[in-house]
Amino acid sequence: MSWVLAIDFGTSNTTAAHAADGAAPVVLTVDGLPSIPSLVAADPDGHLVVGRAARNQAYLHRERAERAPKRALAAGGEVILGQRAYKAAEVAAAVLRKAHDEALRSHGGAAPDAVILTHPARWGRHVVDQLREAAGLAGIDGPALISEPEATTWGYGPPVAGQVVAVFDLGGSGLDVAVLRATETGYTLVGQPGGDGELGGDYFDGRLLGWVLDQARERDGAAWAELTSARGLRAARDRARLGEQVTLAREALSTSPAQEVVIDSFDEGFPVTRESFEALIDDLAARAAAQANAAILAAGADPAALAGLYLAGGASNTPLIARRLRSVLGIQPRLSEDPKAIVAQGALRAHAARASAGNTTRAGNSIRLTRLPLASERVRDTVTSFNAGKERALAAWSPDDSHLAVCFGQGIEILPCPTASSSSRSPGGSGHRSAPSPGRPMAATSSPARSTRPR
Repeated sequence: MSWVLAIDFGTSNTTAAHAADGAAPVVLTVDGLPSIPSLVAADPDGHLVVGRAARNQAYLHRERAERAPKRALAAGGEVILGQRAYKAAEVAAAVLRKAHDEALRSHGGAAPDAVILTHPARWGRHVVDQLREAAGLAGIDGPALISEPEATTWGYGPPVAGQVVAVFDLGGSGLDVAVLRATETGYTLVGQPGGDGELGGDYFDGRLLGWVLDQARERDGAAWAELTSARGLRAARDRARLGEQVTLAREALSTSPAQEVVIDSFDEGFPVTRESFEALIDDLAARAAAQANAAILAAGADPAALAGLYLAGGASNTPLIARRLRSVLGIQPRLSEDPKAIVAQGALRAHAARASAGNTTRAGNSIRLTRLPLASERVRDTVTSFNAGKERALAAWSPDDSHLAVCFGQGIEILPCPTASSSSRSPGGSGHRSAPSPGRPMAATSSPARSTRPR
């Protein structure tokens, strides 16, 4: 059974989805949960662990834990865990490996036909190369790459050429906003992505945690002082568990009008309503909507005229966010049932759509290549560019289909196609050509007619 895997490496949580034999994407569950905490910790022997094992290490030894390996990867350099230094790519690889290995296990150990990794649209080539390195360290060879906003749009639906949409991705540790234009085969970014690195679910949690601690101090000052100031492993564990309780309460308030936060050292919980929680974060929600408006306007788009405003990221599930966006932008946002998983699911749908599009389509008297890798493709009439291994390659058919021009590395080769039929060379003919195989240099069965250097 053939299958493909998509991994959305997140700052706070990582989500993966897989699909077998063209079936609908299925969200990967790990330790019974639909996402993997991106937390990475070093055990006493220096081995990097993820998931429950990492959480247990972080309870007792915070200095051994990296809670945002995605940010560390973007920053580059080293990560100090305990007394040992690790490359940022090594730490990120631990998260990717966890998702990859769990997916392999669910398919009986059979390797996937393809692995697609998502990344922020604002990442430059150097950071993307760091992601590729992390993938290699995780045992993922030659992953396809797609930007997170592109994957999100595919998660909500296939492109309708000419439409302009926006993606509002509010995760645990940051906001990303991007505007995209739909083409016949996919989506392209319009302008520069915007956002705010100081917004997200973690900041919502901070407001709620402060409120809960204020309530605890009023109820029992001595117990509050023990919780907030005591040293030792027990106090550290209790504070970590309180942080988890706050996050669970915040997420539950997206669908429930009230929730209770439990503190281990208090006999009774602390009830919080959605209304009181939204009052705590109202200024943050307003700031997020303002940032979205600014990013859309900077891209030259009219917010109210967008064909869609798509939400992604777990924190976007907060009802107040949709209300503020609608008020500021004048458009009703669309929210998936699982905004955490929509990016990974969309990456799989983009891959499936492009794989099923076939090799070529005819436009007038020339061939246009349409079967491309997921990353950075650009089609201009009969010319296409794509990743081939670690190099950038360009390819184009001649108007009469008799030659293929390939620019790979530093040179240009003109490859004759002696098998081209007369019908394929004539205007409106029905001949077809297969796209060059990505991931390796292109060659012809005969010697090239001409080889030169680009000017």
